[in-house]
Amino acid sequence: MKQYILFGVMALMTLGASAQNKMTVVKTNGESDTFSMADVKSVTFQSVVVQNNQLQVLDADGKTAKWDKPILYAKMKEYKGMEKFYLVLDESSSLTDQLVTPLLTLRPSIYNQGECDLTKMEANTWSIDFASVQLYSPDNEYMPVPNNGTLTVNHDAGTGEYEIKLHVQNYYPSAWGEGVNGSGEIITLYYKGIPQAY
Repeated sequence: MKQYILFGVMALMTLGASAQNKMTVVKTNGESDTFSMADVKSVTFQSVVVQNNQLQVLDADGKTAKWDKPILYAKMKEYKGMEKFYLVLDESSSLTDQLVTPLLTLRPSIYNQGECDLTKMEANTWSIDFASVQLYSPDNEYMPVPNNGTLTVNHDAGTGEYEIKLHVQNYYPSAWGEGVNGSGEIITLYYKGIPQAY
């Protein structure tokens, strides 16, 4: 008999009721383990997860979901002082295709600062690129900078775990005069886990 303990991760567990009688545990970092139920003595979760890793995109009316998918896991790489998070919604999707894989780019200086107002962010500190949504911190006059929203990033350097919360509506001031541009889509993102290296 074996004892499996999942510590500090969120896991999705399915218990097989078929003749195979298998159990699969999929962790938020994308790793999984499948084994026979006959080998399981107990499964203990030593942490409580209060939110699901999820990306939701609603139409401007806030009622119709264009996207509402779990984030299976994240891959991260460093680039010019920034950390790029590729949030995997579908195993078969390309990481570099931002029509189907959200890319969140963050500068570590904003980590562990509490909830940040996206209208008051310093230049070159964050961006999101997904489907029709491309929003940025004020990098230059031509980038769409949201006129609303919040971002919270907590990072435990000891464990490597990140917790990211983003809520923003796709509206931004026009770069060429008065008025507001954008589709009005409402983006809500939550991710907590240890990203894989990319």
